[in-house]
Amino acid sequence: MKTPVLRPSKQEESSTSHRETPNDSNFRIGQASVSITPTGPLINWVTWEDYPGILDLIRVQVLALEEGETRVLIISFDLLETRSSQVAELRALLEKDLGIPAGHILMQASHTHSGPRFPHVKEDTHPLHLEKLARLKEDPGYEVWCQELPHKVLSCARAAVDSLQPATAGIRRIYAGDWVYNRRPIQPDGRVTTQFSSKTPFAQRDGNRFGVCDPTLTAFQFQGVEANPLATLLHFACHPVAIYPTDKRLSADWPGFLKKKVSEAENAAALFLQGCAGDQVPVRRGLAAVEEMTDVLAERLRGAVSGQGSIALSGLEVRSAEVELPLIAQAGAPESTMAEVQVIVFGEVAIVAMPGEILIGIGLEIQRRSPFPHTLCLGYANGHGSAYTGLPIEKERGGYEGDPKVSHGKAECGSLLIETACSLLQEMHREDSVKPNGDGLL
Repeated sequence: MKTPVLRPSKQEESSTSHRETPNDSNFRIGQASVSITPTGPLINWVTWEDYPGILDLIRVQVLALEEGETRVLIISFDLLETRSSQVAELRALLEKDLGIPAGHILMQASHTHSGPRFPHVKEDTHPLHLEKLARLKEDPGYEVWCQELPHKVLSCARAAVDSLQPATAGIRRIYAGDWVYNRRPIQPDGRVTTQFSSKTPFAQRDGNRFGVCDPTLTAFQFQGVEANPLATLLHFACHPVAIYPTDKRLSADWPGFLKKKVSEAENAAALFLQGCAGDQVPVRRGLAAVEEMTDVLAERLRGAVSGQGSIALSGLEVRSAEVELPLIAQAGAPESTMAEVQVIVFGEVAIVAMPGEILIGIGLEIQRRSPFPHTLCLGYANGHGSAYTGLPIEKERGGYEGDPKVSHGKAECGSLLIETACSLLQEMHREDSVKPNGDGLL
């Protein structure tokens, strides 16, 4: 197994100097949003029929961060997934046009099941999924959409960079645990039977224990020099499966509804980063449930404004590492796959981006060990990794998320991601400017 390969920022020296001057105000943000909703018929990867209509628009959104000579792009898609080969192509396109290093670009999907799959190629796909890929590529509408997407991403990134302006930031956290549950309850014998949905999510039968959850929704509010709102960055871990499968129309699912309501309430764009949502799902499904859930969360965010804390915007830095993940032996499958772990840091904030469907236990363990008080862990970022990936014990427990058909990696994959992320976090930490919060939990 290969040792993780660290890839420091090309501008690491200048960004480190900023970290040592936390009062530096040379920090700017910009944002933009572009619709990537198909303009014509598009096949639904679940039903294999065309989407019968559009419930709400799907978008690509870009948050641009800049300090001194360091620029970073955080790109969020209302799509099912990301794939490393297409991420590499889009990064190369953006680097050539905007001069932003490819390693300074984070791409993440919200994982909406009511949106298209990310464009990807054969080399990027596990053999078990090749048949589905072939069916998608036969759809003319999907091919047209795939060809249009890079141009829309570039347009959105340009607009975000063009809108860069000085900013300050505040942080809010609200409780959202009454809207999610862990679909992997633990039986008395230690095994798991996945409960994709439950009529009684707050009660267990037969002596089962609840799977662990992270109930925290975090919001960063960026403001201009005149305290005018610029953007709100939302982070929460919850599978976007509330619209799917009850409504077959195209949709960004609950993240899209929440972004719209927060944007309208705060008079600024709202962007969303998906957490480690591999096993956290909504307690209820359907359009009515989505409306109620997002109404409640948006109202809680409004109520938390009075308690908003400030965040130092300084020390912008990016590092990443490639780690080799061993795969379960299956016909035609490779022995391993390379996965990227990327960390973006500014002030006391660290964003940890990991590929594939990461279970919440991994995110909580990284938070526990992180020296940064505000550590946000993401799944579905910069590639597909080993698909469903959890702590080593989750493989033993079984359930859907441990099935080799959807969880291609061996048990140690989760530990490899954790150790790689924590190594990056420790290297990027500076004791004289950032203090740990004790247990590391949010």
